[in-house]
Amino acid sequence: MGHLSVGKRIAGGFAVVLALLAVVAVRSYVVATDASEGFAAYRDLTLGANAASDFDSELLHTRLVVKDFLVSGAETDKVKFEEEAGEFLEALERAREQNPSPERAAMIDTVARVFADFRAHFNEAGEYTRTVERLLALVIEPEGTAMERALFSLMRGGRNDDDLDMTYAASNALRRLLSARGNVFRHLDTGSSSASDMAEGDLAMLESALDSIDSMLAVRGRSGEIDAVRQSLSHFAEAFREASQAIVRRNALVEDLLDPAGDEIAAVAQGLVESVQQEQDALGSTLEGELGRGAVIVAVVSVAAAVVGVLFAVLITAGIVGPLTRTAKAAEDVAQGRTDIDLEPKGKDEIAAMQRALINMVEQLQTRMAEAKKAEAEARAQSEEATRAMREAGEARTRAEAAQARTVEAAGLLEEVSERVASACEEISAQAEQGAAGAARQSERVAETATAMEQMNATVLEVAKSASSAAETSGKARAEAEGGADVVRSAVQAIQEVETHTGRLKANMDALASQAQDIGRIIGVIDDIADQTNLLALNAAIEAARAGDAGRGFAVVADEVRKLAEKTMEATKEVGQAIRAIQDVSRQNMAGMDDAAGAVDKATGLADESGRSLARIVELVASAADEVHSIAAASEEQSAASEQITRGIEEINQIAGETSQGMGQTAQAIGELNAQIAELREMVGKLKSE
Repeated sequence: MGHLSVGKRIAGGFAVVLALLAVVAVRSYVVATDASEGFAAYRDLTLGANAASDFDSELLHTRLVVKDFLVSGAETDKVKFEEEAGEFLEALERAREQNPSPERAAMIDTVARVFADFRAHFNEAGEYTRTVERLLALVIEPEGTAMERALFSLMRGGRNDDDLDMTYAASNALRRLLSARGNVFRHLDTGSSSASDMAEGDLAMLESALDSIDSMLAVRGRSGEIDAVRQSLSHFAEAFREASQAIVRRNALVEDLLDPAGDEIAAVAQGLVESVQQEQDALGSTLEGELGRGAVIVAVVSVAAAVVGVLFAVLITAGIVGPLTRTAKAAEDVAQGRTDIDLEPKGKDEIAAMQRALINMVEQLQTRMAEAKKAEAEARAQSEEATRAMREAGEARTRAEAAQARTVEAAGLLEEVSERVASACEEISAQAEQGAAGAARQSERVAETATAMEQMNATVLEVAKSASSAAETSGKARAEAEGGADVVRSAVQAIQEVETHTGRLKANMDALASQAQDIGRIIGVIDDIADQTNLLALNAAIEAARAGDAGRGFAVVADEVRKLAEKTMEATKEVGQAIRAIQDVSRQNMAGMDDAAGAVDKATGLADESGRSLARIVELVASAADEVHSIAAASEEQSAASEQITRGIEEINQIAGETSQGMGQTAQAIGELNAQIAELREMVGKLKSE
């Protein structure tokens, strides 16, 4: 294979391997395509099964809503049924799309047809339910309530009139009415036939009880009093029978048509799901077998490709690695400085070309090494010349250091100049002395201000004298005020007497309030007794109705009613006593009010005397006002002294301004000195840098 290039040998080996891989790929593609088609079919079947399960689930929801509506009759359940029916039909259409086979399409058509019948039967059952709800709301409920109120009123009237026969008859009719209403509701709610029979019996007995009541009323001259009850009973019974017929028809419709239709749909849906599952099972077994065979073929071809690839790799490696190893050893010798390499290029491939290039490189390297030796001798001569130049540079450096020393000396002279500038700062202290002189002048002006303050103090003494006069006048006013205080104390004593009588009046009013509370408690007892009386009367009527002709329980209840009546009488007596007590307390309050009126008259006289005393106090206050005028005059003099103080302070401010101006000049001088010092520092810096 030496006559072939390395590229051709490698390309040939890869070509063989690629050919084997192509065989594996083709077979794998065939297996994958079959599997993909099988999985696509399996996926379609899964979607079809899911769609069938979906509409089966929607059917269950729909049937549950139907049950709820038949129980409650609520319009919300009717709306919910329509929503569930729409979702069921949507699920049915999805199942039709996912199951295109004729057999399953026929099943889905059957489901659609039966569901249409199911929907029609539900609407018909809904009409029956709405009929029942309408009769309940418009007739059965209001008429039953009206009869109950009328019979209860009749029973209460008999109890108030002590008519035991009427009370018993009315309570018996009321009991029959309550039993009939309960059985009617139970029948309409559950459809129980036994409840319907019991309701019919209760209505018949209620009719008989109304006949007895009518006979009693005729004897008492009250004929026709329960005609409205009879009319309500007629409407009630007629509506009940109509509603009962609607319930029976609805239940028959549900049992004979609605439920069988739902069962048929469920059976067809289950059959559809089972059909799809059977096809899925068969398809799954087929796919499993095909994938197993395809895996075996791919494994065999892959092993063959691996073996052939290893053989070609060994052959190609043997033809490439040996020459490359010899070439690498020769290159390593050259790298270590040995140029006597032993290479014999064979063939025309890339490795032989590389060996010939390496031999040429060694020859060129030998030539370059001879030239390098010659260049080294020349470099040595140039190095000696560079050494002489370095010595000359050292001498030049010595001369530069001497020049730098002279520059440092000049910088020292400049530092002396800076010290002289510092002496200029002493002149600034002279300016500070001028500021001190200004401060002395300020001290003189402060002394003048102190003199003005003494004058102001004298004026304050005059104000104090006037204040003493005002104090004497105030003493007189205080004496008069004390006399007025005595009068006020007398008035206070009289008011205290009024307060005493008022306290008595308050105590009496408290007693009156306590008696009023007793009255409230007694009235509460009477109310409780009245409530218990009504309750016991009702219990007596019910007990008598249950006992039938014996009526033993009614006697016991009647005895309780008698006892409660006695309690009512006792409570009435207590109310009378409380009222009399309130009247006595009221008379005592009137006497107390008279005493309070006398005390108020006395307090009025004392108040007049207090007014006269206060008039005298006003005169003294006028005298005190004159004294206040004197104090005002003294205050004017004090104001003049204050003006002198103000002028002194103005002069102090002027001096302070002059001092501030001098200090400004001082600051300006300092600024100029700082500028000069900055220039000197700059010059020193330049000299030192040079």
